[in-house]
Amino acid sequence: MARFEHYYAYFLLFVTVLPAVMRLAMPERVAALTSERMAAPRTRSRYLKIGAVSGGTSILAAVLYAILWRNQAWLVLAAAIGLLSGAEMVGNTRWFEPSCLKSQNIVFGVLYAVAAVATWLVLLR
Repeated sequence: MARFEHYYAYFLLFVTVLPAVMRLAMPERVAALTSERMAAPRTRSRYLKIGAVSGGTSILAAVLYAILWRNQAWLVLAAAIGLLSGAEMVGNTRWFEPSCLKSQNIVFGVLYAVAAVATWLVLLR
């Protein structure tokens, strides 16, 4: 694995482990913070756009992987994590009540944990 890819693999591990731990260890607190952040319609609109761009970019990366870079496993994981992040942002804008966000945090916490394990097994082991 090239030096850049090795650093990026650890970055992907960090950006999946941290959200997984936070969402699974304290889903109520994260839900309350997210609900406060999403209270303003303008903020929800901004996060919806960011989530859509993240999802679209991830899909584009997956297409490029399929066409050009089939031997780059990190690109698949980066695309999947970006899509997961975008989906969470869009979900936060749609269901921003704390009760909805709590269950959403648990679901996304599990998905981030799976992404962290996949990152470790595919890129770092």
